[in-house]
Amino acid sequence: MKAYYKKIIYTSFLANKLFGKYKWWILLVTVLGFLGGFLEGIGIGMLIPIFSVIVLGDAGVGNDSITLYVVKLFRILNLPLGLPALLTLIVSLFVLRAIIGFILSYINTRTSLNFETSTRVDLYKKSLESGWPYLIRQKLGHLENTLMFDLRMTSKLLQEFISAILEATSFLMYVFVAYNVSRFITVLTMGFGLLLHLTLLPLVRRTREIAKLQLKINKDIAHHVNEHMAGIKTIKAYGIEDGVIKKGKSFF
Repeated sequence: MKAYYKKIIYTSFLANKLFGKYKWWILLVTVLGFLGGFLEGIGIGMLIPIFSVIVLGDAGVGNDSITLYVVKLFRILNLPLGLPALLTLIVSLFVLRAIIGFILSYINTRTSLNFETSTRVDLYKKSLESGWPYLIRQKLGHLENTLMFDLRMTSKLLQEFISAILEATSFLMYVFVAYNVSRFITVLTMGFGLLLHLTLLPLVRRTREIAKLQLKINKDIAHHVNEHMAGIKTIKAYGIEDGVIKKGKSFF
């Protein structure tokens, strides 16, 4: 438990160091995500009173909480509770949700690309300004792999983090709507989801281990290719192409 707590602290520290200057953008995305999720949830929930009106007619509505909230809203706005008004409202909600989704997509893309570009420039600058004792310990190709591959993956991590916020807000709204429709089915489904999550945890751990191995192999491949292409004249002079190809084949 203590090791798990330390891991959370270290992950939070690392995330703050990497993405700290984008915290206001992330906060804005969170607020917009909750607003978009709320509109989406209400829009889906509006289907219930629509069905009520279709089945019972304009004079009758269901007795679930979402329908009652909609009825109360229409009374406050002094609007007739009919199918045209309900359809207009639900279309308006989904259009507004689409606009928010477009804004979120723009912010997500702009933020991740800005992070990738600025971090790549900063890392390249610091590498060139490093002392000679540090540079001679570095393998050829590792810097290139870090600049082009690792940073792209880190940028994707930022994108996935923002996407996770949006998914979480939509999930909460779906749970709210589902809970109002059927509490038993909602609890049963969430219990099944938790059980499925626990069942798949070993696969998640295995995937993480393979990702670490893949990262190391990618750097070794970059070092192998760059080193031997730079020394291609020497390789040909000694006639050792087969050995180099054999080693490359083991990497690939």
